[in-house]
Amino acid sequence: MLEPGDVGWASLPGIGRKPVVVVSTRVVSVALRPVVARITSIERDRPLPTAVALDDGEVVGLPARSWIICHDLATLVGDEPLERLGVLSPARMVDVEDALRSVLDL
Repeated sequence: MLEPGDVGWASLPGIGRKPVVVVSTRVVSVALRPVVARITSIERDRPLPTAVALDDGEVVGLPARSWIICHDLATLVGDEPLERLGVLSPARMVDVEDALRSVLDL
């Protein structure tokens, strides 16, 4: 069962296999389909507060330093499960929630 903050590899429509973090609630993930934010290891200037940095080793299996791109959301399709790597800490999920608020103007 997928929970908010679960991190893993998933096939994203039109993009391919990428690391993601689940941002939808358990109810949405079960009743509909999980909503995820893509994770990247590409370092660049990110002037808007829509990316959350992950430190080296924060999630085993991710590149040294990565960013959760909260403005790059996708809905997982099909029955292919998330290849789980780990889970974000509660403090890091607060950062993700703050970034999502910024993206969605909540």
